[in-house]
Amino acid sequence: MVIALQRPLFQDGNSGIVDSLQIQSILQELIHQMIRVRVSISKDPVLYEAYIIGIETKHPPPRLFLKWRGTETSLKSCSPVVVSFVFNSHAYFFEIRVIEPAAGCFSLSFPEVLESYPPRALPRLQYPLAVPISIEFPDPWAYRGKLVRELDDIGYDGLSYRTSPEDRPPASGLLISRIDLFLFDQPCYSTSAKVLYVRPCSDFQGKRFHRVGAVFQERERPPLQGGVFFKENECEEIIIPSKIKICLRKLTAYKAPAYLQDAAQKRPVLYAVPEEMERQDLSLLSFRIEESRSSRARFAVGRLIRVHYIMDETLYLFLSSVCRSETRRIILKIPERMIQIRRRKTLRCIPPQGEEIRIHFKNPLLDQDMVRPVLDLSETGLSISLDLNRNFLFAGMRIHDALLNLNGRPYPLPRILIQSVKTIRPHRGRLCCRIGISFEYLPDETRQAVLDILRHERHPFQVESGEHLIPGLWSLHYQSGFIYPEKHDSIMEMKKEIDRTWKRLYSEGSQFFINFALVHDEKVLGSGSILQVYEETWLLQHLSALKHPLMNTGKEINLGLAEELFRNHEIHYIKTYFRPDNPWPNKNFRAFAEEHLKPQEYDLTRYRLYHRHAGPIPTAWGLPAGVEVGLLRNPEQEMIRNYFAMTGKALYARSESLFGHGLDLMETSRLYRMSGLRRNRRIFAVRRGQEVLCFSVAEDTSVGVNLSGLLNHFRIYIVSRDREIVDQVLPFLVNEALSFYRSFGYSKVTLMTFEPLDAILNEWGFSYIRDYYCLTYCRQSIFQYQHYVREKYGKLECRMLRMVKYSHEGAAHQAPNQ
Repeated sequence: MVIALQRPLFQDGNSGIVDSLQIQSILQELIHQMIRVRVSISKDPVLYEAYIIGIETKHPPPRLFLKWRGTETSLKSCSPVVVSFVFNSHAYFFEIRVIEPAAGCFSLSFPEVLESYPPRALPRLQYPLAVPISIEFPDPWAYRGKLVRELDDIGYDGLSYRTSPEDRPPASGLLISRIDLFLFDQPCYSTSAKVLYVRPCSDFQGKRFHRVGAVFQERERPPLQGGVFFKENECEEIIIPSKIKICLRKLTAYKAPAYLQDAAQKRPVLYAVPEEMERQDLSLLSFRIEESRSSRARFAVGRLIRVHYIMDETLYLFLSSVCRSETRRIILKIPERMIQIRRRKTLRCIPPQGEEIRIHFKNPLLDQDMVRPVLDLSETGLSISLDLNRNFLFAGMRIHDALLNLNGRPYPLPRILIQSVKTIRPHRGRLCCRIGISFEYLPDETRQAVLDILRHERHPFQVESGEHLIPGLWSLHYQSGFIYPEKHDSIMEMKKEIDRTWKRLYSEGSQFFINFALVHDEKVLGSGSILQVYEETWLLQHLSALKHPLMNTGKEINLGLAEELFRNHEIHYIKTYFRPDNPWPNKNFRAFAEEHLKPQEYDLTRYRLYHRHAGPIPTAWGLPAGVEVGLLRNPEQEMIRNYFAMTGKALYARSESLFGHGLDLMETSRLYRMSGLRRNRRIFAVRRGQEVLCFSVAEDTSVGVNLSGLLNHFRIYIVSRDREIVDQVLPFLVNEALSFYRSFGYSKVTLMTFEPLDAILNEWGFSYIRDYYCLTYCRQSIFQYQHYVREKYGKLECRMLRMVKYSHEGAAHQAPNQ
């Protein structure tokens, strides 16, 4: 018989307890510990709070005695009820019937089955809370009003609170823009939340209220309880076949990218996409290999393959043998075990031997100075250990004016927050407390010092280039093929000017230029740089690397640049140029954009490049009546904005500051002038009355900032559809740009355009050189690119060491069975 009641909303994976003695033992603990239960009654929307006060098993039938108020009129004999509770981090519920209702005390039938659910994926603190936590948020029904409520329970994914009798409950789905959490009446966390449900309830005394559940909108988790952010055991082994198949079905359903590698040989990692599992044979798993150079890879039957993928911020790893290998397709057996490793949001490192890192702060409760060595360090915080008897710190406590000592030099930490407190037992040691500390504010000097340590620890061969590395960079660009014969000829014509520019770029420590180099045995093996070219846009350029038997130089350079792009919050857009026949950027940048980004999150434009001497174009006629040429005027910016919106290039226009206050790149030009360099831009327009017919964007930059000359060019954009009038005025527009370049001493100019102007440009003396792709990402795409690079190149934080260890042990363990 099925009872139509509101069951608790738990996760799938329940298991029933049918042993009556075990059920009785659990219920006796509820009585002994006075643990509150919740009761749901058929055809009654209210959820009641109650306590189990006794169990009668001597006289049949066995029964339970519950005590609560407020339901005497609605509860009758044989009424079905559902009782739910949480005990030892497990959720339980059972369905029973009322035997005898009484005033405030009810006898119910003894449950035959007690259904149990596993612990929640995210811990939750339940009422009554060990420490007083209250929330403050705007009143949804009153303008400028605020409400303060005590929490009912709270977890890392959401919270619930009780309304007052006079409150009007919020509507389900309402977005609360700001919720402030207070611990001991001190603010400890702010976030936004969305109302998930509103349910009428009744407490043990019979007072009615509404229970409001809200889920946090941010990914960050509030600091509630120790042991979540700083875990000791991060690896969990999955050996139950049903759970393994659930994980793999989820992998195939979401098409999460997987990475395959021969476990016995050092072959490159294959980028693959899982296919649907065959229903007829649930013991096989199929992958479609996506990389073109690896599409012909074949694996012998029985060969052991290492597979890892990331889903829900968790790394999954397993070893499996090949069942069948086809072109661009590989079929594996379902593994016997999997390892899941929870990923951290920020990379952390253990201080290397020989480096002394300590934190100095004053305990506000003891009024004592404390100096402790740092166990691990990250961009957002650190952890320390304290003797169990000396620990008087709790999660949520704020400490001011601390110091971080890095190799004998103190750096200020104005505000830090105790994030977690966990009791651990080190190897062969006594119990101690591991304290997780987060940085609430870091001065620029402290942040840079921490980043320098982390950068060197994550990429030990990676250093920032200085003036002394310039000869090595020239050698690298020639040996890697970055400078090909045509580019060599143009560089030699201006070698002296380029050398002067490079000395300023690499030695001044400018705010608009960051370069990375991989140096091994005093030889530069790889290099890359990012450069501010517009008000909010940086250019990724000069990527080159040499092969080396001891390291993947391209991987290290890409990882370092991705980290810097994400860490530098001044970068709102990133832009890069590459030739269509260059395989590496096509496979890395273009493939990422087309496979992982939405169309509105990136812009890919193919330009044609033309060269010409800087002399004016002869014109046999004058401008048509009513047409004039000059600098773009402010009122005409709206026409330019509409043009890019209609052509689907709004992101491209924003990245190049083509409207607003950045038309002349005043702030960017100022940064260049501070380093003795120049960066200028002029926008010329041809107008007829209030209409802009066409316009050009001319850019000038010091020679050598970009070796391909991609920052010293002008572009043409045709707005009017009247091609007859446009053909008449285009020579005058081009002459304005040529005059701009002659004023800076140019003898040759470069034109980039995606417009079909080949015939007319040939008449004017322009010669076609080559095509270039221009790829632009927005800020959100930069975050996704950082995540993509970490997964693509296997630098999965510090867990790679564990992966290697597991791979060797797993291969030895599973190879005989495969």
